[in-house]
Amino acid sequence: MKRIICLSLLIGQLMAFPVTLKAQNKLFINPNPVTHHLNNGIPIGKTDFDNKVAKYLKMMMNGFEFDKQDYIDMVRIYNTIGWSFETPRDSYRLFYDAFLVVHVRPAVKKLNAGLSKGMSYYSPKYNLYIGDGPIIKDGIRSSDNSKFKVDTLR
Repeated sequence: MKRIICLSLLIGQLMAFPVTLKAQNKLFINPNPVTHHLNNGIPIGKTDFDNKVAKYLKMMMNGFEFDKQDYIDMVRIYNTIGWSFETPRDSYRLFYDAFLVVHVRPAVKKLNAGLSKGMSYYSPKYNLYIGDGPIIKDGIRSSDNSKFKVDTLR
């Protein structure tokens, strides 16, 4: 059933918004430091990040059963896209939508996360927010472990 829902969502996205490969090369940097943090997170190269997105998107489309480490990586990708990237008609948008609709609940369950401030979820065991983590001081969010910091120069 999950596979059918995910596939229907992806087909709908593709029909509504044709995929263009050039869109993946554009980074959107929001000057508002309270809502978009590009200077924190787990460092990763742009190519490695794109490879992870493609890998997990393919696995989601094929109905793959994910383990805890898969969900940790997927949550970090989800948060990175949601907080740092423009999400036009490309694989980032498809990943974000598919994860939000089909995989947030299983990730919450698998990672033993509970509802946190701001309607996000938090897993104390993995120190991981699913969604937007709370602001702790001067507009800095407690999200260093919850997203990737994509290095566009690699």
